[in-house]
Amino acid sequence: MCWGAYCTKPSFGATLKYDRYGGTGKRDSDIGKARQKSAGCLPRPNRCSTSGGNPRAGENCDEYPFASTSDADKGGQVSKCVISRHNSRQGRIIQQYYGSSCNSQPCKFIVGFGNPAAAGVQYCQAYSNPHGKCINNQIAKIYKNGAPDVRPTTKKRSELEPVAQSALLRMSSGMEVLLPIDTLLNTTFVHPTARNNTMKT
Repeated sequence: MCWGAYCTKPSFGATLKYDRYGGTGKRDSDIGKARQKSAGCLPRPNRCSTSGGNPRAGENCDEYPFASTSDADKGGQVSKCVISRHNSRQGRIIQQYYGSSCNSQPCKFIVGFGNPAAAGVQYCQAYSNPHGKCINNQIAKIYKNGAPDVRPTTKKRSELEPVAQSALLRMSSGMEVLLPIDTLLNTTFVHPTARNNTMKT
């Protein structure tokens, strides 16, 4: 997700608009399918499927922005092959958020990235060093428009597109979270854990 938010050009940022798959409420609707196809996740088998040529069994195609958001209609989404159970868990968390925080109605929301300096999440540090951190060299490459996405030439934080301007904020719990630079203090965020938990900036 961090690659789609900060690395790809144009960037999508972390503020998205849930629109119930274009008002249909279904991922397998015509709109939902069109968004997944634009991201390279349809038709199936796709490049993440074993039968589609992926040597790593048990992976799904995961797209950003999500097919459930109107941001996907911009085209040029990014996608990556991820472990199926991780993808399913993420999907459940997102759907639960839509239901509990948006009452299953269209809404705008922010994707926050916790502890972006942790090992293995270099793309989340691209908010301050896009050229240095956005290197598409992992085994599971990130794709855009049918091919591996390219490293951005942007080298300075100030050169990032406005939508990708972010800052590292510390929550009341002590966790550092990467959020859009215009995020208001005292905004309440939902932190998915084994049990419900909320955080404030």
